[in-house]
Amino acid sequence: LPTALRQLINMVDPFALITKGNALESASNHWGAAYSYSGASVALRQRADAISSQLSSEINHASHPNDGTKQKAIEERRKVVSLYRAQSLEYLYKARFCLLSALQFENDQDRDRTVDVAKSGFGSLDPLCSMITDE
Repeated sequence: LPTALRQLINMVDPFALITKGNALESASNHWGAAYSYSGASVALRQRADAISSQLSSEINHASHPNDGTKQKAIEERRKVVSLYRAQSLEYLYKARFCLLSALQFENDQDRDRTVDVAKSGFGSLDPLCSMITDE
């Protein structure tokens, strides 16, 4: 197998990451979803780059560049590269959206905590204090 194809096979499965991201997003785990979608985006881009690199090599070393069958196969793989790149961008945007949702949730929690402390006069305004246990 060519090196680029071997690398493609050994890469992280972006579709497993997408499935995991969907489940995490459904469970409102926006931090986890952002991480999974980001990983999927990178994996999809790497697959596109690997196929593109392989295509460039094949085109440069083609003995019969006008072979219709070979041209059709090359065109089909160019479409695959394009689809992988489009999906990579889609999941990059989803990762960013989930990251923003996670940050908004954290911000809302901090705001609510500030209101509670202001009303009761008790508690800490430091968000990290809520993560510390009494033990």
